[in-house]
Amino acid sequence: MIGHTRRPLFGSGVAIVLALVLAAPASASPGPGKLDRTFGRRGAVLLAFPNEPAAYGYDVAIQPDGRIVVVGEVDHGNFRYDLAVARLLPDGRPDASFGSGGEVVTDVGDAYARSVAIQPDGKIVVGGTTQLGGSSPRFLLVRYLPDGSLDPSFGDQGVSVSFFGYVEDIAVGPDGTIVAAGGSMSAFSVARFLSDGSPDPGFGQGGEVTTPFGQAGGHPTSVIVQPDGSIVAGGWKGQYYQAFALARYLPDGTPDPTFGSKGVVVTKAGRIAGIQAIALQSDGSIVCAAFSSIRVFTVVRYRLDGTLDATFGRGGFASARMRSGEPTSIAVEPDGDIVAGGLIDDQAGGRRLAVAAFRPSGSRDPAFGGDGLVVTDLFPDAYPPIYQAANGIAIDADGRVVVAGEAHISPDGMLVARYLGA
Repeated sequence: MIGHTRRPLFGSGVAIVLALVLAAPASASPGPGKLDRTFGRRGAVLLAFPNEPAAYGYDVAIQPDGRIVVVGEVDHGNFRYDLAVARLLPDGRPDASFGSGGEVVTDVGDAYARSVAIQPDGKIVVGGTTQLGGSSPRFLLVRYLPDGSLDPSFGDQGVSVSFFGYVEDIAVGPDGTIVAAGGSMSAFSVARFLSDGSPDPGFGQGGEVTTPFGQAGGHPTSVIVQPDGSIVAGGWKGQYYQAFALARYLPDGTPDPTFGSKGVVVTKAGRIAGIQAIALQSDGSIVCAAFSSIRVFTVVRYRLDGTLDATFGRGGFASARMRSGEPTSIAVEPDGDIVAGGLIDDQAGGRRLAVAAFRPSGSRDPAFGGDGLVVTDLFPDAYPPIYQAANGIAIDADGRVVVAGEAHISPDGMLVARYLGA
């Protein structure tokens, strides 16, 4: 028992999985936007790592066989972190064929993961940041074999440490190269790596390009690779979230002159504004999960040339109906529908999971949760309220929406929830 104000969490026999008692009654009728009760404990799983006081999830990817890979960090305390990777079976149970009981912890100095991608051969690429020996932060890529062991053919025994800065997102290109976006607050930094983990000399300057966005600087949070090999990075301009910012690069790393102004797009959207995640639609349109001081939980769509798509929502902007909230992730369904995951502020001072669904036109999808928005409190009896957030999102082959994030409950854990799709 963790306290009289919270419902109990109890071991399932495998240290990685803790049971959850959910808010929704067992009799709730299934439908789009409802928690999928065939997954975990009534739709969710909390992942804790043995002998670790806390774990947090930041991204999720789904393998072709339906297994779910979640990445993030374990927190040892005193600002010491290690990479954490977990894999679940499609029903939410830990995958015993992966690592130790379904989980892997990798010590690469003080390091954490922010993104994951699955290669066609089943290898798992994790992107993050390391500060080896207390040094300045550096780009970190780690590749695992399907059984969770490090891939000795990648980098130095599975680990590639390279450019200065923080990695926020990675993507695998159609040619098998790996693209990472991050840097510092002074500029967008985008790097490309060959399949063996070494920087790609055919991209930019020794494998890296930077885009400063003027004296204000900027920082990318997300990256995608288009079918033709062009790369789009999204984030914000300035050190204090001055505007939405996008940059597109040709396959060799040069700015794409057909996109925005010399390869760059900046969109003012209030005193504070930034893009948290981007995704590509089948027609090449770019959809962004974004926040601003005048629009909460917003999805923005840009055309191929970088102009706002005025046919989407209102002048290119679509918003979920909430007073306070922030999207952190975005995914596009095969039919063009858009789902964004994040968090919403609770009036009692906590935060809860939020998932919003939009039609291709930008209108909210009423089939999802009744009005296009689902807010989930997995710990309704907790006091004070529990911080819960969806940091990553993915859609499985059956159209179900999987979110991964964190729940600040003793022990803090990686949170994975699955919602029924339309």
